[in-house]
Amino acid sequence: MFPGFRAEFDLLSLVLGAILATVFWWLIQFMRPQWKQFRESLRNKKGKEVVKTSSGLEDRYRKVVMRQVQAMHLAASLFSLDEIVIPPQLMAPPARIEPGMTHAEEDVVSQTLPYMPAFPEMAASYRASSFSLAQALAGNTNIVLIGQPGAGKTVTLAHFANLLINRSPETGHLRGYIPFIAHISDLDIPPKSNDLINSIIDILSEQASVFDSGRMPKFVRQVFENGQAILLLDGLDELAPEPLRQVSEYVKQIIKNYPKSKVVTTGTPEYIDGFFNLGFSPLVVLPWGADQQKDFLDKWADLWSRFISNEAWAQSAVLSVDPVLLNQWLKTDVVNLTALEFTLKTWGAYAGDIRGSRPTGSGCT
Repeated sequence: MFPGFRAEFDLLSLVLGAILATVFWWLIQFMRPQWKQFRESLRNKKGKEVVKTSSGLEDRYRKVVMRQVQAMHLAASLFSLDEIVIPPQLMAPPARIEPGMTHAEEDVVSQTLPYMPAFPEMAASYRASSFSLAQALAGNTNIVLIGQPGAGKTVTLAHFANLLINRSPETGHLRGYIPFIAHISDLDIPPKSNDLINSIIDILSEQASVFDSGRMPKFVRQVFENGQAILLLDGLDELAPEPLRQVSEYVKQIIKNYPKSKVVTTGTPEYIDGFFNLGFSPLVVLPWGADQQKDFLDKWADLWSRFISNEAWAQSAVLSVDPVLLNQWLKTDVVNLTALEFTLKTWGAYAGDIRGSRPTGSGCT
C-alpha cells in the first residue's frame, strides 16, 4: 500500500451506479427487437425507393412481358391472347374439416361429386366449384398446376402474368407483384453459379433494349429481395424424374433465398416429386365445359369474320360456310376434349382443313 493512501467508498453512488447500469442494459435488451424492426423497415423502404426510381424501367419491362405472353398460346399467329382467351379456372379441392371449426356450406354438386384430380372433365361437366389462380395465391402458398397435355397450363400462366402486368383488379392483393415467366428449358439448372436468378436476368437482358439491358440485373435482384416477384415456371410437366428432381432443388433454394416471393409451376397428376415436401399445393386446371366452349366459338367466329375472312387465301376458298352453322356443328361430339384439341378442331373447321370429327382427325395445314 502507498503511504497516506486511503480508499473510501460512497455507498449511495455505488447503489445508484448499479441501478443505472441495470436500467441501461434492460433498455438495450428491450429496444433490440424494435431496433431490428426499424432497420428492416428502413431496408425495405430503401429497396422500394430504388424500385420506384426505376419505374421507367419497370414500365418498359411490363411491356416486354406483355408482348411475350400475348404469343403464349396455340393460335398466336392469328389472334393475341387477350382477344381469344377464356379465363382459366382451377378446380376447387374439398374443404378442410377440422374438429371444433365451422365450415362453409357445400352445394349439391360438391356433396355428391367426388374430387377426382385425374379426371377433371366430370367437374367441368357439372360446373363444380372453381376459382382463379390469383384467388389460389391469396392463401399465401406456392402452386403447382397439374393437368394432362393440352389442358391449358401454359395459358393459365400467361393469362395470370398478363393480369399482373396490367395491374388488373382481379389480382387482388397481388396487384403490386411483378411476374417473371420462363420455360424451364431456358434456365441453367443446376445453376452455373451461386446466383440463382442469374439465368433469369440473362433472358430478360436479351429481351430488353440496349439502354435497359445494363440496368436489368439490379432491377430484377431488387424485386426478388423486396418480395415483389412471382416466378412462373412452365414446362416442368415435360421433364423426366431426374431433371425434375434438379428443378425441385433449384426451386427450394429460390424459396430459401427469397422467402417473400411466390412460385407457380406446372406438373402432371402422376408425378410432381419433390414439390409436396416444399409445401406446394397441387391444383388442377379445370377443362372447358359447354359454356366455355360456346364462349370460345363465339370469340373465334367474331375474330375470324372481322380479320381472317378478309385475307386473300380465305376469299379464294371454294366453299364458305356460315359461322353459325359451323359453330353448331362444332358443338356436337366434343365431350372430354382438351382446350388444345378443341382449338385445333375449331381452327381446322374454319380453315377448311379438318379431316373428321375426331380429335385425331382435326388439324390445320
